[in-house]
This record gives sequence, C-alpha cells and structure tokens, in this order.
Amino acid sequence: MQDKHYLDAALSQSEAARLALLKENDALRDTILACANALQSVHHTALASMTENELEEPQLILSQTLFSATNGEQTQAMAAQVKLRNLFSQLRDSMAQIIDDHNAQRRAKLAQQQELEELRDLAAEYEARLRESSMPEVV
Repeated sequence: MQDKHYLDAALSQSEAARLALLKENDALRDTILACANALQSVHHTALASMTENELEEPQLILSQTLFSATNGEQTQAMAAQVKLRNLFSQLRDSMAQIIDDHNAQRRAKLAQQQELEELRDLAAEYEARLRESSMPEVV
C-alpha cells in the first residue's frame, strides 16, 4: 500500500514538472517569435531607408513558420535557430550597406569642402596678384 502512495506522489510530481516545463517552453517560444518579428521589422526599416520607393510591410512571422523543421533541420529549435541567424545576417548586411553609403556620402562631402577651400585660397591668391599688378609703381 505504501509503494502505491510513493508511486502516486512521484507521478504527481513528474506531472507538475512536465506542466512547468511546457509553460516555460511556451514562454520561450513566444519570446523567440517576438524577437524574430522585431528583427524583421528593423530589417524592413533599414531597407526602407536605403530606397526612395515605398516598401511593402513584411508579413508577421508565425510560430508555425518559425518553428517548422525542414528536411535538413532535425528539431523545431534548430529550425528557429536557422531562421533567426538568417534574419540577423540580413540585418547585418543591410546595416553594413547603410554605413558604407553614409561613409561614401561623407567622404564626398569632405572632398567637396576641401575642393571649395582650395578654390577660395586660389581665388584669394589671384586677387592678391591682381592687386599687386594693378598698383602703380612708385618711383
């Protein structure tokens, strides 16, 4: 009779632990899904900043999409990991392009400013020469 009591207690504890794990797993999946959608949104914003055309808003990533394992992925967690890595990679590439474009614009602006300064110096030099050449000689 006492063995049955221990088995019932163990079964009850294992069921409680299983429910706690399911709850934690659901919370982690929700967090990962929210991160994936946030990454996609930031990537879309980055792409939109690089073009003058209106970009269509991307569809929300659904849990079934994020956690669906394909042939090469053995588990749902691996499928989500691959998709998140791809989202990070796309965002990283877009940000690198934005930075490159910004740096190129900055370099061009600095080159224009330097050229303008050189032209001002040259104009000042010619102006001084002109003044010298138009001054009457004092004898």
